[in-house]
Amino acid sequence: MRWGALLKLALGAVAMQVYCAPLRVLKREYVNVDANEVVEQQRRQEERLYEQYQDVLFLRMWLMFAVTLYALSGVVAKQVVVVIHVARSVSDEPPIVAMPSSSLLSVLYYWKEHHIESRHLKQFFQQHDAQFVPLVNRLLEEYTGNERLLYARIRRLYRDKKTSAHLKTP
Repeated sequence: MRWGALLKLALGAVAMQVYCAPLRVLKREYVNVDANEVVEQQRRQEERLYEQYQDVLFLRMWLMFAVTLYALSGVVAKQVVVVIHVARSVSDEPPIVAMPSSSLLSVLYYWKEHHIESRHLKQFFQQHDAQFVPLVNRLLEEYTGNERLLYARIRRLYRDKKTSAHLKTP
């Protein structure tokens, strides 16, 4: 195996750990809320944890689209699909939380078997996950050929959302 392939495989493994770890920590903290606390403090803590949980889900959705577009531009090595599959199969998260990664996995499996282009991506989402069709169409129209601009926009959107969430916190 070449060094480039090994590096991509290692980066894929690290990305999946980053992808899965924050949600597990938040879920564990959310479950371990002490029952003896005052009801108001417990409610505030649950709200704060729920907002953090939503932020992580929001980031995961954008990561899904970023990796999918990386796959479209040929940057993601096929070995990364194996890493994602292994990480997904050992994950203990409930199906509702696991949903954002299922579309990504399906796209990557399809890409592994076929040469995927933007029209294939549109067809896939129209068939299997219609809720993402408008977002995929808009992203592909705006950023095909300009992936760097897309990734900069994703970072800016997430940073803005994170900043606005911190401003709302009392």
